[in-house]
Amino acid sequence: MIKRFSLTLLACCAILTAQTKVETILKSLEFNLTMTSDARAKVALTQQKAGEGVKAMEALWYRRDRDNAYMIVMLGHLSGNKLAVGADHLIYGWVFFGVVILLMFMIGARWAEHPNAGEPVHCTGIIAPEVFREFSIPADVALNELRRVRFHSPKGQIVRFQTEQAEAVIIDRRAFDANLKTLACASGARIHQGVKAANIEIRRDCAVVQCADGRKHKARACILATGSAYTLHRDLGMGFPPVYLNCAQVELPASCPGDVEIFLGREVAPKGFAWAAPVQRSEGSFARIGLMCEGDAATYFANFLPRLEKWGLPAFADVRPRQRMLPLAPIRKTYCDRLLIAGDAAGFVKPTTGGGVFYGMISASIAASVLAEALRRDRLSESELSSYQNRWQERLMEEIEAQLTLRLLMQRLTDDEVETIFDLWVTDGLMPLIRKSAAFNHHRKLIVAMIRYPAMRKILFRKALF
Repeated sequence: MIKRFSLTLLACCAILTAQTKVETILKSLEFNLTMTSDARAKVALTQQKAGEGVKAMEALWYRRDRDNAYMIVMLGHLSGNKLAVGADHLIYGWVFFGVVILLMFMIGARWAEHPNAGEPVHCTGIIAPEVFREFSIPADVALNELRRVRFHSPKGQIVRFQTEQAEAVIIDRRAFDANLKTLACASGARIHQGVKAANIEIRRDCAVVQCADGRKHKARACILATGSAYTLHRDLGMGFPPVYLNCAQVELPASCPGDVEIFLGREVAPKGFAWAAPVQRSEGSFARIGLMCEGDAATYFANFLPRLEKWGLPAFADVRPRQRMLPLAPIRKTYCDRLLIAGDAAGFVKPTTGGGVFYGMISASIAASVLAEALRRDRLSESELSSYQNRWQERLMEEIEAQLTLRLLMQRLTDDEVETIFDLWVTDGLMPLIRKSAAFNHHRKLIVAMIRYPAMRKILFRKALF
């Protein structure tokens, strides 16, 4: 009787393990974001499909653990109940789970913190000359100026745009970040590299950063600048960017680089666009290639590369782009007790182009100013730090709202409607309007002019209403 009871209990534990794994899968599907109504509809469809996948996974987990339970019971039966528990612990405890843990470490290494500032490069690194002046950026981080761009329509129509003066500059992002690190250290900052911040605890009298290596760092206040990584946001209850796309990017040697090229179309980059920009270094010519899109960015990137064959790129098969999420709208709240959030971590990215350096520098400057005054007065409560959000909204919000409006409208356009806009550029006098209103860092003036343009307004407003 005792033997039968122990075997039955062991089998029940294995089956309960399967049920627990299924519940974990179901809970992982709970993903609440602030989003537009059409996005909610798409998420509902995705969740329906995910539900079907969960049922299949549930059956798979159940069958697997049922077989495991059967094997354990048979081991116990054949060995007189002497090997069941021992074999289970030996095979599954030491061997199986040892392999799983090793794989987890290997996979987790991809997201480990890197030892050097600016590595790896996640950013295209295109900024306007005015940024150098406003933030005293040294000229030696600039690589080459950009004056010409070619826009490719979904059906292959090309529109060329050129400026008399350089509207944008390609920078060496590694040198740029290294310079910021040097300036920070010269101002008294202590930098801990190669270690990941695992948790932030806001206490009554301090902020505590828990590192992955077990060390803790205490400070009177904290600025969260984690780029497009939002695990700490979730733990702090600080929200998630309501609009985002996926991004893939790489820099490759290019024997025949051309002008900046922008490719639009759902086949190339749905809801976004793909790009290639020439880079001139002392060691030769390169191309920064990337795209922002909805869906699998790596797949779209691989399909996009052959379009750049004339650039003289290396073999496509070995190219592995850096991938990340690209926020396109600010999080709802960027402050709390003893904490401010800046840069991509706050969603400060141009919704039109995905560029984040300019907005990141502005938000960092405002955060430093607000926090310095709060530290001087020793008033670090949420209400005292709320002036940070007021100030960045005063500086950036009009631009962000205009750009986000255009972004959401453009994402709804079909390829035929995008083709119609290209026709307007070529034949209907839209290009002079763009030349008059366009500015690399400030898009609101151009967006307002485009919306007021009758033919353009007809296309965009039709998408706003339907």
